[in-house]
This record gives sequence, C-alpha cells and structure tokens, in this order.
Amino acid sequence: RYLTFSPATVVTDLISVTSSALPTCFLICVLICFSLIALWFNAMLVPFKLFVTVVVPVTWTYGAAFYVYEDGALSWLGIPGLSPTKRDGLDWTVPVFSLTFLIGLALDYDFFLFERVFEFRLEGFGDREAIQLGLSATGGTISAAG
Repeated sequence: RYLTFSPATVVTDLISVTSSALPTCFLICVLICFSLIALWFNAMLVPFKLFVTVVVPVTWTYGAAFYVYEDGALSWLGIPGLSPTKRDGLDWTVPVFSLTFLIGLALDYDFFLFERVFEFRLEGFGDREAIQLGLSATGGTISAAG
C-alpha cells in the first residue's frame, strides 16, 4: 500500500470532510441559535416560527443556487455567469462560507423585529398593536437593509 501526498490530495480530503460535516454544522448552528432565542424570550414556539422564516428560505436559496449552477436552469439566457461550464457547477466553498452569513442575516432581522414587538408587549400594548408598532419602528431599517 502506497500513500501519496500532494496539494491535490489535501484539497480532496478537505472537500470530503467539509461536505460530510456541513449538514451537522448547519443543524447544530440552528439548534443553538433557536434554543438561545427561545430562552431569551421565554417563548418555546418562537423556534417554530424561526424555522419557517429562516431555515426554509436558506434551504431554498441553496436549492435555487444548485438548480441554476449545477442543472443550468438559466443557461438559455446566454449569460456566461449563469451557465454551467462542462462539469463545473457551484464551488464547494460557497455553502461552507455562506451558511453562517445567511443564518446570521436572517436571524438578525427576524430578531430585530421580534425584539421590538416583545418590547411593545411588555409596555402593555395588545398583540395587534405591538405588531403594528414593531413593524412601523423596524420596517424602514429592515427594508433599507435589503
């Protein structure tokens, strides 16, 4: 048995380990964030809302990226950046580096809005009024941020 060492084998091993660990890291990241938010607001149903507003859009984003760059869904447009090149597709580093960024952005704006609604509820406003005031207080900032 012969062992070879080259930069290519190191990168291949790195891709293999990273690809197999990414789903576990994603799950751990989401569970920790959702648990901390549930404890912070003393609301055990908040993680279910966050699942719908954070996890589902992030997975759809990755699905859309793979559909465009792996399957060539937009190659009919003739734009070189949207067309797969031979066997190439989405680079393996994209999901690795963008996962925490996407989760962070999604949680940040969701948390920002929910914090305002929570504050208005603590001040004695009803559910509907707290939501309306929270949206009016944060809507401009969240919309401007994209």
